[in-house]
Amino acid sequence: MLTASKKGKIERIIIPTPFAVGDVNVYLLIGDAVSLIDVGPNTEEAWKALERGLSIYGLKPSDIDQILLTHHHVDHYGLATRVQERSDAKLYCHPLSEMYVTRHEEKMKQAVQYFNQFYLRHGVPETEAKKAIGLSHLYDVYGTSAPIFGWLQDGESLPGHENWKIYHMPGHSQDHLCFYEQEQRVMIGGDHLIKHISSNAILEAPQVEGTERPKTLLQYRDSMRRCLDFDIQRVHSGHGETISEVRELILNRLERQEQRAEGMLTYLQDGAKTAWEIANQMFGERIEQEMSLILSEVIGHMDLLQDQDKVTTKMQDSIQYYYSK
Repeated sequence: MLTASKKGKIERIIIPTPFAVGDVNVYLLIGDAVSLIDVGPNTEEAWKALERGLSIYGLKPSDIDQILLTHHHVDHYGLATRVQERSDAKLYCHPLSEMYVTRHEEKMKQAVQYFNQFYLRHGVPETEAKKAIGLSHLYDVYGTSAPIFGWLQDGESLPGHENWKIYHMPGHSQDHLCFYEQEQRVMIGGDHLIKHISSNAILEAPQVEGTERPKTLLQYRDSMRRCLDFDIQRVHSGHGETISEVRELILNRLERQEQRAEGMLTYLQDGAKTAWEIANQMFGERIEQEMSLILSEVIGHMDLLQDQDKVTTKMQDSIQYYYSK
């Protein structure tokens, strides 16, 4: 039985992951429902950490009423099915999470095909493109298909937590959500803002085949600016510590992105280059371990420079080159 003193509290549970980003934070939110905001990856180590974390508050996985996802990345949703198997937990997420959370075979196949051509178009050697695409298997290793009960939509309240509002903040992912409680001025931010590292605006395939891909860094900058309109005192992040200097962090990140883009512009001073060539010059051997993230970084900042009318592109022999204006 939940006591009145427990209701309304946000409790952090730290879950280990097998990924370079390190531990992920999931949050226990107690209101009219007992909710987990994100759950961690599907590993035995993560499951034991979740059980231990819940036990601190006198709870077990079977006590969870619902799972509320900030976004579809496997370090955040992977344990959802396992929690559901031990409880009657209903899973809620943004509609754009569906293809990943339910492992929609046809849509996942289309995304793989899109990125195979996308990487080749940006100058990535075929062998390297295949390696990067192969990383999509991580969703099968660290996540399983989870049934979805309902959607979380921008501007609505969280089910079971009427005072918490949902805000769609695309950029890090197309489906990314933040949850904000105005009275406490607190946001549960997923990976939208992380104190110790800048979130990567990860490239995604277009939702509708044949349409233009989303410009994820531009979206991310718009979402960060949107946060400046909120009176946020604290952000409980998906990784690392709680953020208290929220406005300062956002302004710093926006400025650093501008500086990063200007730095990349210098690589075009001696002529046109592909995204792959820029990435190799900037990151060297690191690109072998983090190719998809690095290409998201490079192409995202090229999108920003194009938006500022400082860079243009041209296709040559089916390869896209960036030119400084």
